[in-house]
Amino acid sequence: MLKSTTVPAVEDRQQTHTVCQDTPWTKTRKLLSNFHRFKKSVRKTLVFHYALVDQIKNRYRETRGERQKHTFSRLLSGRIIQRYRLQKMTKEELGFSTRRWAKGDTAADIFNHSRKKRCHVKRCKLMQKTDSFYTRDDVSRATAGKKETVTRHKSKMQKQLLLDTLYNMYLKFCSEFPMCQISHSMFYRLFG
Repeated sequence: MLKSTTVPAVEDRQQTHTVCQDTPWTKTRKLLSNFHRFKKSVRKTLVFHYALVDQIKNRYRETRGERQKHTFSRLLSGRIIQRYRLQKMTKEELGFSTRRWAKGDTAADIFNHSRKKRCHVKRCKLMQKTDSFYTRDDVSRATAGKKETVTRHKSKMQKQLLLDTLYNMYLKFCSEFPMCQISHSMFYRLFG
């Protein structure tokens, strides 16, 4: 009267395997096992392979622009090539270098040529905010002497003395600028 719950799970797994297409290894194994019976299909498959490789190699050599070459290499260096460890053979057969090898690109990323976003813009804004914070009157005061100046990057500025500890200044900065995510060490580094 007890029913087994593992049988449907096994049936589900078998159904998913039948839906998938044959892998490249399986196709090759089937082709080689029936070599004597289907010589024409084996010959046609090999001719197709070599013609395709030659065509891709010629088109890759003919392209002049870096973007087109990059697109070629992204298109031809995918996960299937990596899974079957054919990177070296692909590079040798098709003629593109290792530095063009794409890592983890999706199909949508192959034809999109977007530049990388610069993160130093955020850092520059953060530096400007901390500089303006440090030079405020409620945070620091100028020294009394007229000749007590420091020249940095060809600009002469009068020396400033902090009115409180760096830690208290850090807490004050974080409370006034909650959107600026900055650590203690970065805040102290920008003080100099």
